[in-house]
Formats: sequence, structure tokens, C-alpha cells
Amino acid sequence: MRCFLISVLLAGGLLATMAIAQEPYLKLYLSEEGIYKVTGEDLTDAGINISTIQPHTLQLFSDGQRILPYETIAPEPQLQEVAIEVIDGGDGQFDSQDYILFYGEALNRFEWDAVQVAYSYISNPYDSLSCYWLRWNVEPGKRISVKNGSPVSGNATLKEEFTDYLHLEKDAFNPFRSGLRWTWNLFGQQNLFNMDFELNGVVENNAEGT
Repeated sequence: MRCFLISVLLAGGLLATMAIAQEPYLKLYLSEEGIYKVTGEDLTDAGINISTIQPHTLQLFSDGQRILPYETIAPEPQLQEVAIEVIDGGDGQFDSQDYILFYGEALNRFEWDAVQVAYSYISNPYDSLSCYWLRWNVEPGKRISVKNGSPVSGNATLKEEFTDYLHLEKDAFNPFRSGLRWTWNLFGQQNLFNMDFELNGVVENNAEGT
């Protein structure tokens, strides 16, 4: 998938807590979960001189796409390096056809809650795009490791169906025109609404909603 690239030189804020605020960064905006590809051509279009990039120093950072805490005394979010795959042809240069692969998380998503032993939905009240930071020529970057995915036994079961989740929500109305309370519809004179949506790949006679 493609992401939005914005060339920036961060001089403070979130990255300042890591004492790495003076290096150039490229800000990547993602709209949904998935595998993303950033090519040398993409970086050139964003105004980056890719001839200066040392591929082994490419690094990607994320704050975990967490909601900023409401309490001012709460710990500040910290950026953590994300493992990436760099395809540079083995020549030690990052050319226009070379690329970076990484797994990006959506800002609004389901996440496993170990306390409740169930999935919960995270909805960010401030934005709909998650943000990642790309930098280079500082230090060697973290890379995706290769793991053997072969079955550990000869009688492995092939799963043909699984449980999935779909969250439908639109922040269309702010009843008090203030604060973080948003609704899809305004209930009052009418308290019943019909919403049409499509589910793909549902096993016949085996779907339930809550």
C-alpha cells in the first residue's frame, strides 16, 4: 500500500525526548493496517536526495499509535524503532527502484486486551491517520528477522475459517460542540436508524453480531 510522505526536520517535541531531534526525518502517514512499500522514487518525490542515503542506516520509528494521555503528569510517549525490510539490490546504494517494506498499524483498530481477555477497539478522537518517522545515516537500523513457518508436526490442521471483527462508526455530530463526545446520529425525535453495510467472505449461516 502507499502512504503519504512529508519531508521534515524536527527540532523538538516528541523526538526531543530521545535526544535525536536534529536529524532529518520523513513523516509517513498511514490510513489503514497493512504492509507498506516506500520506494526510492517516493523519497525523491518527497524532496530527499537518495544518493546520500546509506541503506543499512535506514530506520523507522513509531510511538505505538497510542492516544496522547489526558493527564499532564502522565509519562510522555516514547518512540520505538520498528523493524523494516530494505531491498537495495546488494550494491550498498539506495536507488529509485529500491524500496522499504514495513508493517503499519492503523490509528483506529482492534487490540488484544490481556486483562479482559478479549479484543477491544481503540478510537482516536484527534485524528484518523497513524504516523511513522523514517530517518537515515545515523546508525544501523533494525531489520525484520526471518522465521521458519513450517508446521512443527506432520498432522497440522489447515484452518478454512476464522473469527474476524468489523467496527462501524462515524464521528458525524458533536452534540455539545465541545469535548470528545461524538455520535454517528442524533437521537431525539427519532430513536431508530437503519444502517446498510457489506460483509465479505462470511461463512454461510455462521455469522453473528453484537
